[in-house]
Amino acid sequence: MPEDDLDEAQTAVDTCLARFGERNRDTLDAMSRLAKAHISLGDLASARTVQEKVFAIRRELLGADDHSTIWAANDFANTLQKLGELQLAKNVQQDNLAAVERIYGRDEEETMIVRENLASILWRIDDFTGSVELQQKNLDGLRRLYGNLDPRTIRALANLASTKQHQGDHLGAIPLQLRAIMAQIRIRSRFPRSG
Repeated sequence: MPEDDLDEAQTAVDTCLARFGERNRDTLDAMSRLAKAHISLGDLASARTVQEKVFAIRRELLGADDHSTIWAANDFANTLQKLGELQLAKNVQQDNLAAVERIYGRDEEETMIVRENLASILWRIDDFTGSVELQQKNLDGLRRLYGNLDPRTIRALANLASTKQHQGDHLGAIPLQLRAIMAQIRIRSRFPRSG
């Protein structure tokens, strides 16, 4: 089935290229779907090539602040991270986060997704301080938006605790871990499982 998806995506790209050329939104959308088909088959190298082209063309045609450019950059950076090209992934995602924060602000979901993805890249390159800073910003935003007992907030709290632990800040990690556990207990006591 995934091979069928790849064939279908490639056909769509070929059709769009023939009709509209490479520098067209429909073509770029089809290319993005082709990259996702490559990823679903585990072919990250092919996905990377397609995503890099989509990102470069969108940025040139639409600018770094365009919604589709932002998500093309995010997809490209995520693939780079999976391939171990961490410095390039960091550079792409840092520039992307600056655009997202400028457009959407600090607490929008788009900003938090890109911020969390950059935090993950920083974690992989052992920049735990940078990762903690970004995770803390996300945690603060989730608390403002959803409160302390929302599952997204609790997950962000647990992730921050884990990063602090990897950073060697055990005294900073323990209270966060306890808060995450207590929040989960409070949620379960409010909504007990039926049996």
